[in-house]
Amino acid sequence: MKRILAKPTGGGMDAFKDQMILKRVALVSARRLDGVAKPTGLPRAWLIETGPDRKK
Repeated sequence: MKRILAKPTGGGMDAFKDQMILKRVALVSARRLDGVAKPTGLPRAWLIETGPDRKK
């Protein structure tokens, strides 16, 4: 995380002025710090079909 925060920033408008990382950051791995999943019961956004090819 510290290495990402050290990257050069710029761009953006209004409240985001100079808050955007200018170069792409590759996320190599991720892990849950508390180790416990907390399901919300809400639909999973990646499973919702949208757009013109939506199957009915």
